[in-house]
Amino acid sequence: MGPLLPSTSQDDMTCPSKYPHAPNHSNRLTWLHFKKPAQILRHRRSLLVLGVTLLLFCLYTRLGLPLLGRQSHLASILKNTSRSSVYKNNCSVILSSPNEKKETTHLKSGKPPTVNRSILDKLNCLHLNSQDDLDDLPWLKALSHPNLTKPPLITHIPSTHPHPHPPPAPPTTPSIDSHFCSYHSHSHSHPPKCRFLLPSYIPEQLSKSHLHLTQLILLSRLLNRTLVFPNVGRSRMGACARWEGGMYWDVEKVILGVREWAGAGGGGGVVEMEEFKRWLVRRPDRPAAQMVQISPLTSPRTFLATQPPTLNTMERNGIHLASYLPANFDLDGTGADATGTTKSNGLHEYFKKRSPCLSKSKYFSRMDFSRYPLLSIRLPDNASSSTPAVPTSGDQGELNVSRSIGLDLVDLLHEQIGRSSPHNLPGGLTSTDETPANFPQTRTFSHGDENAEVLVIDYDLRHPIFPSLPPLLAYSPRLVSLADVLISRVGNGFLGVHWRMESVPREGLGVCVGELVGTIERLLSGEGKGMKDVWLATDYPFPISGKGGRRSGTFRSITAEHVDAMNVLKSAFGRGGRFDGVRLWGLDEVLPLVISGGRSERWEEGDELLEDEGVLGILDKLVVREAVWFVSGAKGCGRVREIVDYRKEAVEQGRGLRNVVDLFG
Repeated sequence: MGPLLPSTSQDDMTCPSKYPHAPNHSNRLTWLHFKKPAQILRHRRSLLVLGVTLLLFCLYTRLGLPLLGRQSHLASILKNTSRSSVYKNNCSVILSSPNEKKETTHLKSGKPPTVNRSILDKLNCLHLNSQDDLDDLPWLKALSHPNLTKPPLITHIPSTHPHPHPPPAPPTTPSIDSHFCSYHSHSHSHPPKCRFLLPSYIPEQLSKSHLHLTQLILLSRLLNRTLVFPNVGRSRMGACARWEGGMYWDVEKVILGVREWAGAGGGGGVVEMEEFKRWLVRRPDRPAAQMVQISPLTSPRTFLATQPPTLNTMERNGIHLASYLPANFDLDGTGADATGTTKSNGLHEYFKKRSPCLSKSKYFSRMDFSRYPLLSIRLPDNASSSTPAVPTSGDQGELNVSRSIGLDLVDLLHEQIGRSSPHNLPGGLTSTDETPANFPQTRTFSHGDENAEVLVIDYDLRHPIFPSLPPLLAYSPRLVSLADVLISRVGNGFLGVHWRMESVPREGLGVCVGELVGTIERLLSGEGKGMKDVWLATDYPFPISGKGGRRSGTFRSITAEHVDAMNVLKSAFGRGGRFDGVRLWGLDEVLPLVISGGRSERWEEGDELLEDEGVLGILDKLVVREAVWFVSGAKGCGRVREIVDYRKEAVEQGRGLRNVVDLFG
């Protein structure tokens, strides 16, 4: 039996012409089932739009028109306000409490007046009682204009404070100095004077950083100046290095340690580079600066290697001094003085290589080197401190040290800083020639207490000239935290090896690697039996696994002897080698696993700091110094002292280390 259909007339059985294929036996109801889906959707969409339109129209008629009426009624409200009074101090017109009409009045069509937000100040006074009439107020008449049909046009935004205080006076140089240098005051003057010592260049790599930094701390202390903690980068320190000092070191700990050691005598403090830069920028007057180079007598890296002195020379107690006209110290390379006369003597080329940032940096270029001569001080090559004892501070902050060449240097600097006019040479200073023909006769140099605010030191000594200080440098907490994660990845019970190959003569590398393998075998088969992990900290620039490219660093002269020695060591840990089954780890193998695995929250992949050779060297030391057993090269095979000193203290404190060091070679 077919489907039951309602009875229909013949007309109902006819399909529309646009659907010729519709069956003739269907009625109008069944024909709807043959309509196309798109047509049905358009039909429904039309009904929806119509319904929404009707709804919006109803809402507008019920809510929109009365709201517009209330806005338009503003003029009517103000017009019907009965009285006002004059408030002499703050409001020119103060309105009394308004009596509003209850009914809504619509304004006639017309162009609205243009007013600013000062109308709000007048409306703010409505709560005060007054008896003055408002009919004559011009702004009220504008609002009461018979043709007003829209709300007033707002053209100004009112001030938060209707009656602002006068702007503060611009900062002055004394006020800036007082703000930055009140703690590090170097004199009893008021306001305090800022006197900084900025190391522009420090020689050698991080292994000697503690030595040189403590020497500069002592020098700044004896000169009553505040040391600016230098920047760091590529295993070196100096004003022009890429990173702030805190990337390598715990600068806050250094500042607190020096403050505790220096006592209350003033001078000898330490500030971060960032604070010093803020002082340079905020100071209205450019601070005067003077460049002083301190180097060994026979060093080729001196001013004298470029150009003879232009002012004078002297020699006292084995210390040689030469001075140059400040116009010749031209960092930008133009070599011209104030008159435009070219006087370049090549010194700018010297400093472009040593300290290029002094002229390029927007901070350091604020320093004015034109007021003081440039000094070159050379000490005997074997100059060193004659006192091994640790200096202490007296009750008044006096530094108690025995006589040394370092103190002779300090006396000379006290005498010479800012006092180099050839017309009035200090005692003991001998002019080499007559007054140079190009010396500006009217030029004078400051001296006495008015010496340069910034003493820029190009420090090129290799040996200490002052007694050593207690340990002050500690590594950055951020690097210490990352090293702890690396150690946890390897395991706490591992053997650490430190081998600095760069300092080993090529002909001795074969002997050294043989001694190293023998020392490791003795420990792993004896007291360290059962250990399965060895960490190798080395300056060899290629990964131990052989995977990956070369690491950047100062070790550039890689020879076949270096490659052969490393292959001997790696083969001992290979299949069939002496240490088969023992894993040999290196920083290039473990660090990517830690960073990519997200095990260190403070580091991310691609962090440029993790490509810095100084950071990588510090991480190696931080890991290997915590090894249960530690092996390092003896003299001639890459000896290291810093890790040994740390482990000696750790063993004395009973921190679980089994030895201080076993030497090979």
